[in-house]
Amino acid sequence: MIYTRNILTKENIEHIFDLYHTLPNRIIINDFEQDRYYASNTGHFLIAEYTLEEFDDILKEISDRQGQIFDKITHIRVLKYNATCFIPKHRDSYDINLQKSSSKSSIIQLNDPNFYIGGKLVIDENVTDLQMGDMVTYPYNVLHEVRRVHKGIRYVLNIRHN
Repeated sequence: MIYTRNILTKENIEHIFDLYHTLPNRIIINDFEQDRYYASNTGHFLIAEYTLEEFDDILKEISDRQGQIFDKITHIRVLKYNATCFIPKHRDSYDINLQKSSSKSSIIQLNDPNFYIGGKLVIDENVTDLQMGDMVTYPYNVLHEVRRVHKGIRYVLNIRHN
């Protein structure tokens, strides 16, 4: 697990929320037209998918702050956890017919954790402490979960990459 503090500024996060609220629902990802916004089939949370082009400025900012470029990004998604939402313990997987494989996941906290109760990200039995703008990167095959959100809404950016 690798932590990076303040990988995104408040302005970057506001830009992400602007994209989240204004882009159209239909999108083409990996040559497949789909709805941008959909409910997860693992656990209970909402997903919004994005293209590399839509996140070009944000990815450049992350690379500049991190000092390295993400290798081969396969997915960029905003995950929304309303009250009662969670992800049970699991190892990441993908649909070989619809998705490209990846070896790492990076999670960036998009809102202040004081705005919700619960919703802790637990990676390999370690509870993470992410503040708004912080990132954690972990191997794709590591056991992890997001505990139930009891009150409020939790937003994170999920970047899957190699």
